[in-house]
Amino acid sequence: MTDFQEQAALAQRANLDFFFGLAGKMLEGEEKLIKLNLDMAKTTLGDWYLRVQDGLAKKDGQDLLVCRTRWRCLRRTRL
Repeated sequence: MTDFQEQAALAQRANLDFFFGLAGKMLEGEEKLIKLNLDMAKTTLGDWYLRVQDGLAKKDGQDLLVCRTRWRCLRRTRL
């Protein structure tokens, strides 16, 4: 009877080790995904800020129209 209990305890411990190892790997992957999303958001907002500043620096309405057209073309190529 004790041999069976020892085997059951070992199997249960192995299952728990596997479960927590798998959960740890999932959390690591989730952290990497969140970091990538944040980096993407930073880059996008940085590009947007530079384009807005460039647009505000333009004095002529025609230059602003050209800038807007370029921005739309760049946005389409990224999608």
